[in-house]
Parts: sequence; C-alpha cells; structure tokens
Amino acid sequence: MPIQALKRALEHADDIEGALIVLPEAFNISVPYRGEGDRNFDPSVLDKVKDLAERFGVAFLAGLIIQECCGSRPPYSGAYLITGKQHTLMCYKAANDGTTDWNYTPRVGTNDFNNPISYEGIRIGALICADANPPKIPLQCMLEHTNSMRKRMDKIVDDCDVLCVPAHMNTGNFANGEIGKNTDVPKRLILANSKLDGLPSFITDPNGIIVKRAVCCSGNEIVALRLDDLSRA
Repeated sequence: MPIQALKRALEHADDIEGALIVLPEAFNISVPYRGEGDRNFDPSVLDKVKDLAERFGVAFLAGLIIQECCGSRPPYSGAYLITGKQHTLMCYKAANDGTTDWNYTPRVGTNDFNNPISYEGIRIGALICADANPPKIPLQCMLEHTNSMRKRMDKIVDDCDVLCVPAHMNTGNFANGEIGKNTDVPKRLILANSKLDGLPSFITDPNGIIVKRAVCCSGNEIVALRLDDLSRA
C-alpha cells in the first residue's frame, strides 16, 4: 500500500515543508520489484501523490510505472515531478534490467520530455536506476546502446543543478555506496533506492561526497537534508 506507507512516513517526518522528496523506482506497483503478484499500474497514483504534496507542502520526484491509454504493455517506467498543483512527466527509463517481462518496457527513441525541469529556481534532472549508472566496459554487442546511454547521462548531468535517481539498485553501484559520482561533472545527487538489501539511499554534495545516508531497515523513512546553505553548483 504505497500511498498509505508514504502518508505515514510524511506524518512522522520533521521539518519537511517546502522539501523535494525523491521516491524510488516503481514506487506504485504494490509488490516487490522482483516479486510475484499483480502489478498496480493504475494512473490514479498521480493524483494521490499530488494530494499528499498539497497536504504536506512538498514536491515529489517519483519513479512510477503507470499504464497509459493505448500505451505499451507492460508500461514504460517514468520519472514525474509532482507538486500540489500538477504532475509533469520528465523522462522514461531506457535500460533493460531483466524484469521487463512484468515490470516495464524500456523506452526506445525519445526518453526525455521535461528533463531537466526548473523547480524553485533549481534545474532538476532525473535518470532512473541503471540509466544513471550504465556499464563502463560493455559487451561488444551492447556497445552502441551503452555509449548512447552514457551520452544521455552526461548531457542530463551537465544540464542540471541536482540529479535525482529513483532506483531499485544492487550493492556494488556508485563505488558500493561510498561515493555518489560517476562523471567528471560536479553535481549534487539524490538517490532513492527501494531494494532492502541493496545500495542505501543517499544525498551527496556537488562533488559526489555522500553527506546524508538512509539507515537500512525493514521500514520506510524520509531522510532529509536542508540545502539552503549549500552550493547549488
């Protein structure tokens, strides 16, 4: 019950009014990412998250997989900026992580629509899970696709002030969670991970140094860091 779980977490969080909260990849599907069961792709989740944004005075960058009218089946995995007034599709996921038979269809062609997007004077970029960390030494048959993914990643990182990554990500990524940086461009990174035994969620400074990290546990937690006094470069 993702909406109920998010509501409880917001009620227990301190000092979050005005915050941008990143929700992990496939936040809405109502079953474990690689688990059994029927996925919930109902687009009504957009309005439900919007209602929470209005009630608590926050904005969300959410990783959602929702069924669009006449869209692919399974749907695309998308990142949305959701405020109390509106929701905006930013991008779709391009990478194939092996769960596409039941979770999502990788987007071929145009992936970015409002990415980065301006919010409160900050350019916010979004890349979903593996799109933010493509392999550095690809198999020869994957070379062209991987190079295309890295070019896209480099462009989004270069164009934004803050990069948000909704993820379901294993350990071993981002130097096993020791540093949140995989490009030469200095940018703040916010990674929200839903994999319980995977990489902890974290927030970095503009140089990729992790300054706030989630505590791995069986529950849900909103981890906040005020950015007012920190550089947006």
